[in-house]
Amino acid sequence: MCRILGNLIDNAMDAILSGKSPQKILTVEIGERLQDFTFRVENTGPEIPEDLRERIFERGFTTKSSGRGLGLSIVREILRENGGDIRLFSDEKGTRFEGRIPKNTEAV
Repeated sequence: MCRILGNLIDNAMDAILSGKSPQKILTVEIGERLQDFTFRVENTGPEIPEDLRERIFERGFTTKSSGRGLGLSIVREILRENGGDIRLFSDEKGTRFEGRIPKNTEAV
């Protein structure tokens, strides 16, 4: 979970700092339900274009001039290996990643 949240928070901070919004807000929520752990990382950075929303999870793909394109691919890989998933929502107000990871991975 530390690697997942670390990568998402790093990306959110980069987005906030590169954005033009006067409000620079990063929100992180972590929750627990009976069957899983949940998380949400939201920022007021620029919208992720529709055509890049799936590509940003590909290993080696980056929109940063000095990035390696590994962070989001690592996030998705860790989640999938443990039966979890992640969703992306992005518009002119900002970007939100929501995910879950089951508590019992034996059933995966």
